[in-house]
Amino acid sequence: MTDTAQKVLAIAAEYLGPGAEKFLDRQTKGHMDNQEFELIEPFHLEKLAFWVNVSAKLTMGKDKAAEFARKINELK
Repeated sequence: MTDTAQKVLAIAAEYLGPGAEKFLDRQTKGHMDNQEFELIEPFHLEKLAFWVNVSAKLTMGKDKAAEFARKINELK
């Protein structure tokens, strides 16, 4: 797992608990040309943050999802 993926996973775990890695893998594979989450790099973060925001707000609300996405995007 890349350093970037580890940092994103740590943030996601705060919001999603044990389902964080599975959620992130679905985002990268489903919306980022079948990208493996474990192999993401800093240049992937903007697109990942966008899709995290879109998907997360379906379950956690608009404000919390935006905060989650912002933290991922700030890792760049």
